[in-house]
Amino acid sequence: MTAAGHPPSAAWEDGLSWAARARWRLAEDAFEEAADEMPGDPRPALARAVCLLARGRVDAALVLLETDRRLDADDPLWGGRVRWLRACARLAGGDPLGAEQAAAGLSAVEVRRVKAAALLREGRFAEGVAALLDGRG
Repeated sequence: MTAAGHPPSAAWEDGLSWAARARWRLAEDAFEEAADEMPGDPRPALARAVCLLARGRVDAALVLLETDRRLDADDPLWGGRVRWLRACARLAGGDPLGAEQAAAGLSAVEVRRVKAAALLREGRFAEGVAALLDGRG
């Protein structure tokens, strides 16, 4: 069901089918169409951002993730997913500090994962591994 309580659109189902086959451009187009057909539902925008990231279009994904009104990071149901994907996009774009800032508000475990990924990406392997292990035992 969509945010409005309606079944997902055919475009949404097409997007899922294309994404399952790693046909990212076709999935992106379908999710863009689904976003028009499912107003207020953040799932098509999130799925489209994933497609953009899979295609290496990090800047376009970031613009979508940070400007689409449906992707409210304060939403109790979707906010964590939005923040997580923003952090992943920032990391993919080579912005570890931005990734850590985007992760603010996530669980301690998720924040630690983002921090570790940022450190590993910077080549700070000992610190990255330590960040992953922080809080264990």
